[in-house]
Amino acid sequence: MINILPEEQKKIIRHEYWGRFLSLMAIMVAFLGLIAIILILPSYFFSRSKESFVENRLEAFNRENPDIKIEDNIDTIGQDINAKAKILDEKWKGNTYFNETLKILLNVIPPRIKVSQLLYSERTDNVAVFEVHGQASNREVLKDFKTALENNPHFGDVNLPVSNFVQKSNIDFTISFSLNPLN
Repeated sequence: MINILPEEQKKIIRHEYWGRFLSLMAIMVAFLGLIAIILILPSYFFSRSKESFVENRLEAFNRENPDIKIEDNIDTIGQDINAKAKILDEKWKGNTYFNETLKILLNVIPPRIKVSQLLYSERTDNVAVFEVHGQASNREVLKDFKTALENNPHFGDVNLPVSNFVQKSNIDFTISFSLNPLN
């Protein structure tokens, strides 16, 4: 087959071809976007109605129960966690070293600190490391907890990141420290 079109005409045809191809692709993308929006609208409106329903129920619950406060629930949960930690301490009959360490740690934790997680690990150099996750009522309480750990001869290398002090109250924190040998 012989192509007898001049080179200029070939360029114009190629240009028209790519223009039509790109405009068809743009129309297809726009059409798919429109379909996606139409398909997601029912879920959006359903979620909005559920959100307003839940907010109304929460407001009604708060009006019916003015004596229940979030702070009371947090205190109750914290007391429950501390009680469970004490039970764990009493039930742990294994190594007396860790048993004594847990007793000392539980005595160091101030009442306005709520412990949510206590992790233990051992580094490669046989140094035992504890990590405490929890919530402090304010910066001062958290600072006092860190100071109490630093002043206790059983704990060393206390690490409390500065980022834990960003919030003024109800501070979620993580503090880690190593264990010094008990005498």
